Amino acid sequence: MEKYFLKPHLTLEITDSNIKIIGDKIYRISPVSDSIKGFFDKLQKKGLTLEEVDGELENNSFKIIFSLLQEKSFITNHKNNYQNTFLEKQVDFFISLSDHPIDCQVNIVNSTVLILGCGGIGHIVVQHLLASGVNSFILIDADCVENNNLNRQFCFEESDIGKYKTEALANYIYKRNHQAIVECHNIYLNTQEAFQSINLDKSTLFVCAADEPKFILQELVVKNCMKYKLPVVFAGVGFHRGFVGPLLRDLNECNRYLKFINKYKSSPKNTKPLIPSICYTNTFVGTFLSKEIIYFLSGHLKCTILGMVHLLDLENMTIISSETI
Repeated sequence: MEKYFLKPHLTLEITDSNIKIIGDKIYRISPVSDSIKGFFDKLQKKGLTLEEVDGELENNSFKIIFSLLQEKSFITNHKNNYQNTFLEKQVDFFISLSDHPIDCQVNIVNSTVLILGCGGIGHIVVQHLLASGVNSFILIDADCVENNNLNRQFCFEESDIGKYKTEALANYIYKRNHQAIVECHNIYLNTQEAFQSINLDKSTLFVCAADEPKFILQELVVKNCMKYKLPVVFAGVGFHRGFVGPLLRDLNECNRYLKFINKYKSSPKNTKPLIPSICYTNTFVGTFLSKEIIYFLSGHLKCTILGMVHLLDLENMTIISSETI
């Protein structure tokens, strides 16, 4: 039975004289009768059926209030089908943001994400996507876990030292989701021959969280994703600076990005090797990237890095600039 609910991010404060609806702003309704208080209490806790709403709207006061709630997008008729699961609060979040919250979650669950580079940024992305409901991963990295990774790569433990990062990360995934599907490739994906061993056709999104060989790797990734019309996203972390984006969806964006990186490839100041990074810089960049990926995979939420790069200040945790490629 379809019901209307107050959106989960909103808080009600009901007093004898007024009702406050608290979200980004505070809205006050007064004076209020006991029947209006009951209306709001039920709207928040149990929901109102269409028949109950129609009955209340015969009263002019309810009609005005209900119109206000609709105008401000404070109510929804989407029921959270994920109650009592680990995704319950996330779907509440989508209900508050989107007119298609269940579709958002279904799209995320049905995604397969390929992650190239399972270190500082890549493992953070895995943590967040796994928590968001992604069940299927393709992990690519030839490196093994080292002792000096443990200050910033939180999915790994001392017992993982010496293991391939892909396999240690797969174990992390399986511990949290026994039904997950994880494909591991312990290779450096830095030649065209290496790409022949990867079936890109199975993926929903290619996440490039690797950094070497600089520019050569990005060109190779983009050109192979173009063949399969596979969306691809990039991110990187340095000492004081990092970047997130762009997320490329089509051939035009890919071609523009190839021209974009060629501009930087010829600049000596941009060909220095990246400096090892500390825990909070990886977390900031990886979390920022994860948010954009989740929004993109949802199919209904606004991703801010479509064809765009955000340059990040890692000391102040801010965006320095945004550039369209």
